[in-house]
Amino acid sequence: MDFESEKEQERVKKLDKLRKLCQSILGNHLLLLIISFLLILSAISIFVLVSISYSPSQYLARLTLCFHPKQKGKIGQYDDRYMLRILNRQTLKINFIREKNRQKKRKLRLDNILVTMNPKQPHFFSIQLYAGAEADAVDMINEFAKVCIQEYAHERSQDLKKWKSILEEEREEYFRKIQQINTQISELTVPLQVISPEKDFERIRTRLGELQTARNRLNVVLENLNRRETQLEKELSTINPTILIHQQEIKAFFADLKRLDNEISHATELYTEENPKMMAMVSRRNSVQKRLDDFLKSKEIDSTDPQMITRLEKLSAELKTVQGERDDKKNELHVLDGEIADCQKRFRMLTDYQPRLQHLMQQRKNLQESMHRLEESISEINYILLTVNDDLFVSENAQHAVKDKAFTKKVLAVCAFAALVVLFFLASMIVIVEFFFGRVANAYEVQLYDEFHYLGVLPVSEELFTSQDQEKMVFNKIFHKFQSLKYHTIFTGT
Repeated sequence: MDFESEKEQERVKKLDKLRKLCQSILGNHLLLLIISFLLILSAISIFVLVSISYSPSQYLARLTLCFHPKQKGKIGQYDDRYMLRILNRQTLKINFIREKNRQKKRKLRLDNILVTMNPKQPHFFSIQLYAGAEADAVDMINEFAKVCIQEYAHERSQDLKKWKSILEEEREEYFRKIQQINTQISELTVPLQVISPEKDFERIRTRLGELQTARNRLNVVLENLNRRETQLEKELSTINPTILIHQQEIKAFFADLKRLDNEISHATELYTEENPKMMAMVSRRNSVQKRLDDFLKSKEIDSTDPQMITRLEKLSAELKTVQGERDDKKNELHVLDGEIADCQKRFRMLTDYQPRLQHLMQQRKNLQESMHRLEESISEINYILLTVNDDLFVSENAQHAVKDKAFTKKVLAVCAFAALVVLFFLASMIVIVEFFFGRVANAYEVQLYDEFHYLGVLPVSEELFTSQDQEKMVFNKIFHKFQSLKYHTIFTGT
């Protein structure tokens, strides 16, 4: 461990000596380095000044694009980052630059157009364009803004149309499925003779209840009619049936008797009983009465009177009416039974098919709701397509351009940095050259070489020598003397 620490200390000492030696060399050439730095900085500044003065992009025009999309329903808009990528597309800038350079042989470059976004102001995009002339900068930035608007409108329209085509395909698929379900529902409902299964199911159930109630009422009416018919037949059975057979002849006799009684009644007011006319009328009446009695006796009818005939007619007519009404009600009951049977059959079929119908109708309802949402989305897309050209617009066209300053803080910083880089390279070359080809400048540098063992300084004044030859001879003797002792001698200032 001690050996390693000694080696580390020795390496640190060597590096420290090397650093001090470099500082000494650079200190000896400090004036040269300062003059070189000033000359390099001046040359770079002159170059930058000339470049900017004759640059084809010395005028800067600015313009702001406002992004205010029309949002409808669930149709989302482009976010600001994607908008910035659209406006900064290289193909967009390259095509615009080629067109402008071809028209007037300009030297517009790709980096002359810059589109940025301020995070503090969303939906606002700033365009900066550099050109060689103010009029060119203003015209080109206004035209580039139009190109950006067209690019956005084209991009947005293409996306919306693709989306619309997908939604239309889905709508057609939903429509096809709905048609299939309608076909299946028709196959189930046509034998049932219904249009709307849900409504008809309730209607048939209600109708079946009404028909059964009507049938019960009709049965009650039939029962009453049958009871009345039985009662009438019972009453008619108490009357001699022969009277029923000769009812018309007996009525004719009673009619003649009634007529003669009326004539006799009127005649009594005019004639006496001994009057021949009166007697003739009484004789006719007696004759009719005798013929009636003979007729009744011949038919074995005990006795009768007009009220019995009237009652007989009334009972017969009522019986006929009751029988007719009974037959009508029976016909109604027969028809009603058929209608009830048909309703019961349809009700049973609807009950059997109801789960399947409800499932199909729920599927159709869901598909119709989905298709309705798709139609709403398609209508929203159509609305956005109509207004897509107004989403991106220029707040105010550029009217003037600003000339770029020759020296700004950034330019000065770049020039100074470039001068420092060149100066660093020059200083490195000086150090390398001094290491390989230079001379030791003073005794301090001798101490920094590990190969030399510094013994000291022997001061010699030039006044001790009468001539240069004598000085050279003395120095040579000293040099050879130390060389014989295996020491190196370094003369400074010679």
